[in-house]
Amino acid sequence: MINNLRTVFSIILLSVYVISFSGCQTDTYNDDIEQEKYILLNFTKAETRASISDDGSGYFSEGDRIGLYLDNGSKIQYRELRFVNGDWQPRLKRQDFGSGRLTISAHYPVIEGVSENAESQYEFKIALDQSNTGFESSDLLVSQASLENGQNRADLYFRHAMHRLRVELTGQTNEAEVLVRSRIGGIVNLLTGETSLSDEEFQWISPKRITDSCFEAVIYPQEAASFRDGD
Repeated sequence: MINNLRTVFSIILLSVYVISFSGCQTDTYNDDIEQEKYILLNFTKAETRASISDDGSGYFSEGDRIGLYLDNGSKIQYRELRFVNGDWQPRLKRQDFGSGRLTISAHYPVIEGVSENAESQYEFKIALDQSNTGFESSDLLVSQASLENGQNRADLYFRHAMHRLRVELTGQTNEAEVLVRSRIGGIVNLLTGETSLSDEEFQWISPKRITDSCFEAVIYPQEAASFRDGD
């Protein structure tokens, strides 16, 4: 009787080992399939565009959307990803974009009805009143990365397409009023991140007060001579 019990126990124990071992193999195999099947993108996060640091660090918020152009050398496709529960959705299949080298160009935020059809001629205007929400809405982040044939992982580090101009005052500044003179319109190439100014007139921008003596404004990249020419 004891020998029979030992035999039954051994069989049960062996079955547990086999099931556990098989389970580990299956999980690993599925993970490998998932990693091969989908494009895995790691975005540097940003909570608000204008507050993102120069190295791209920051945080995204729930519901944020990123626009992507995926170029396989012969065709450019556009996709949008949404930040949901700590993940970017939907997941993109690598095979849907060809097997060769893939260049991925990202921009944030997505502009409804514009981003998809403005890959190289995106007309973007900064706000005249940046004392509040206009500061963040005037900023535009861009990034680019490449996937070689057989690769499916990429890190995209966002950078500012615009420039931030900081004005610091000394002395009594409580009643100070600061205005920044600049052109507010231009073209952004969403594939490369390059910008070009429009020919419109210079205008006055109300910057955001960071501290009692510090103000910041988001402006188009331009030479210092542009400010003098606008006087």
